[in-house]
Amino acid sequence: MFYILGIILGSLLDAPAQDNTKLNNSEILDLVDELARPPGGLPSYYKWIGENIHYPKSARRKNKQGKVFVKFVVEMSGEITNVNVTKGFDSECDQEAARVVSISSKWQPAMKGGRVVRSAYTLPITFKLKGWSLF
Repeated sequence: MFYILGIILGSLLDAPAQDNTKLNNSEILDLVDELARPPGGLPSYYKWIGENIHYPKSARRKNKQGKVFVKFVVEMSGEITNVNVTKGFDSECDQEAARVVSISSKWQPAMKGGRVVRSAYTLPITFKLKGWSLF
């Protein structure tokens, strides 16, 4: 058993490292050296979202609150594309979260091996009514 484990570990250790020169421009990476980031950083971006998001009236009337997880691609140019809700709680809130992310200004793109790359990013957006607590 130790022999088999040694062969497996040995072959894993001998596996070549990812060659960053072989990255193509169409590949969307999840693992990067430096994450993509919005202008001014995340605290500033969340402030901008708060100023630009519209809590849907029907969700407010029904006291609906929760988190929407929005996944998108930060292109090499910094443009935001492929905006999708991966987990939501209310269809109107989900659409609004996707809308506000899609109108974002350009981000600073991610880096991998010293090169600018396309990357996937998931952002949680919380809808919370004033005077209410989610937890």
